[in-house]
Amino acid sequence: MPTVEPPARVLVTGANGFTGCHIVQALLNHGFSVRGTVRSTSKAEYLITKFALYGPRFECVVVPDMNAKVDNPNELILKPAVEGIVSLLESARKYGPGIKRVVVTSSTGAVMEPKDKPYVYTEADWNESALKAVKEGGSNDPFTVYCATKLLIERTAMEYAERNKSRINFDVVRLVPASIFGPPIHQIDSLEAITLGSPLILYVKLARKSLKGLSPAGFDASAHNMTDVRDVAELHVLGLRTDEVGGERLFIIGHHYNWRDAYAAINDADPQLPGTPVGLSVSSMEDSVPMKLYSGAKAKRIFKDFEYRVPAETMRDTWTEFIRRGWTHVVLEVRDIRLPLTSINPTLEAALAQWKKGEGKASSPIRERIVVYTKKDLVDGGEQALKRALSKHFDHRTHFNSKAEPGDLRNLHSQLVSIARDNSETTPILNVLVVGMPNMGKSTLLNSLRWAGTANSTKALRTSALPGLTQKTSERLKLNLDPPIYAVDSPGVMAPYLGSGEEGRERALKLALIAGIKESLHDDETLAAYLLYKLNRLNPSGPAYLSILPTGAPQSPIRSIEPFLELLSRRIGARLKGDEPDIQRTAKWFIKWWREGGAKSWPMTHGWGFDFDFLTNGTYAEANGGRVGEEALEEGTLEAKIDRHVARFAEGMKTWGDDVSGAFGTSPTREKHVAKVERKRARDMKRRRQSLKAAPP
Repeated sequence: MPTVEPPARVLVTGANGFTGCHIVQALLNHGFSVRGTVRSTSKAEYLITKFALYGPRFECVVVPDMNAKVDNPNELILKPAVEGIVSLLESARKYGPGIKRVVVTSSTGAVMEPKDKPYVYTEADWNESALKAVKEGGSNDPFTVYCATKLLIERTAMEYAERNKSRINFDVVRLVPASIFGPPIHQIDSLEAITLGSPLILYVKLARKSLKGLSPAGFDASAHNMTDVRDVAELHVLGLRTDEVGGERLFIIGHHYNWRDAYAAINDADPQLPGTPVGLSVSSMEDSVPMKLYSGAKAKRIFKDFEYRVPAETMRDTWTEFIRRGWTHVVLEVRDIRLPLTSINPTLEAALAQWKKGEGKASSPIRERIVVYTKKDLVDGGEQALKRALSKHFDHRTHFNSKAEPGDLRNLHSQLVSIARDNSETTPILNVLVVGMPNMGKSTLLNSLRWAGTANSTKALRTSALPGLTQKTSERLKLNLDPPIYAVDSPGVMAPYLGSGEEGRERALKLALIAGIKESLHDDETLAAYLLYKLNRLNPSGPAYLSILPTGAPQSPIRSIEPFLELLSRRIGARLKGDEPDIQRTAKWFIKWWREGGAKSWPMTHGWGFDFDFLTNGTYAEANGGRVGEEALEEGTLEAKIDRHVARFAEGMKTWGDDVSGAFGTSPTREKHVAKVERKRARDMKRRRQSLKAAPP
């Protein structure tokens, strides 16, 4: 029978499965076109996205599962299995005159007839006892039903080809792989999707069981059969292109191995699996306790030039792939303590609330969220009051961090280690995702955690005082050795909610001050004017900037930015020709002074940070327009006032509604609009100053 060569189109049923997905990949890599079938639209979407680079050479068809829900395995599984393979072969006969070969993927489950002593199976063996147990005894044991089903499918295909050989233009090849291990490339939404019935048993055995209760003299030393899933896929391609395999049944047996081999391979991987037995030498098969082995001699004779991957490579790659996928267990959200409310992202809040409940894709059994407020040293106390207030409205742990206090970092690191140890039975590697708005200090925090957990002082992630340095998700970063903890730094893509009107404008100014959005969106004089306004409100009688004015300057608040910058320019020597103040240079200096903590030791009598304003009346818009009315200081303790503000903020979040998605979806447009407004205002202020200078005395 003629072989099948690229660019022929190949139909792959079950294309979304562990093995099927690899077969699709191998066929595409060899130049074939592929039509895959799946059972649901979501599975089709995953494959279409995964193989998008192959363009029209890959297509996917949804074939709904129409099996009736019945209790009898004969009706539920065996009968549909037989009817399914017959229907497929009949369709090929009737509607596919150009079809040359059908490759049926079977399993050693169709072969492994129970034996009382060690036995080597060949292609002549069948698992008749499983078929009898299901058909005559009505067995509902899942594995027995699986074995019987594989036997029936394979035997039915063989009998069909023999019975219809004068009516068909194709032959039937049956490939029978042993236990299939290897790195998965198919869709796995969560760890819960990995079950003992899956061919991904390596992960289950090593990770979920934590290797406890396994006897080196028994299970560890027993011999098993295995084939790498990538080799299985390549041999399916060879099964199409090799004339000699036509009509054959071939065992695909890569290697024999025992679990001591697996332990040795995993111990060579990075990261290692905690608790993996060490000191067990890689044994020869002669030292193993023989079990059911399969002879792959026939396939190795036909595919004489094909080299199977060794078990150590398969096991290392499988483990590494699961670690690379790294379902998120802990989310570290980094915020700036000077803007504890403005730096909250409502879209992220909604997404994390869903994640915490275990909804959606890629969920994990551990879902811890820690909000880390950085730059704690830039505010004057009040952290515990904020923590208690947040706990009433938000479901997360709260941590405060300061580079000046190493104990803060050690405490955060200890929290991560504690989570890892408490869940080590089911989660041997803890994965941490770090998120936050731009320039919140994410990379700096990760570098510090890495140093604390591994004693590696090398800076793994670059940092910057300006937003936007981290442009893509980082490689996995080791934060702790034992238990192993890994983290990924994400770009600062969590754009803030700005809102609209004066409130939105003020939010943008706050974020620009802490360099949370691009400085170029606001001119320096505008930012300096807002900073002056906020410092006046935080301490109306003695604002922090009084400490940087020149000697002899009035020690009373200055309401207007022009005279303030005039005085400050003399203090720092920022003068132009004609003794004119260098406004831009002075404004930059003022902003830098505040960002670097110049005001941190100054008391905040009428507020806390830049989000908590305890004056009952007045807005930035009123101050800017010179319409400040009578104001009074809120009553109560600092804790009571912070609690009221957080409660109002949380309640206000409920009203943002659809405006939230719009704000996030158009954040670049919004930023450009804000920048345009600020540039116009700066030009107006400059013209006003010039007109004042030109006016006659």
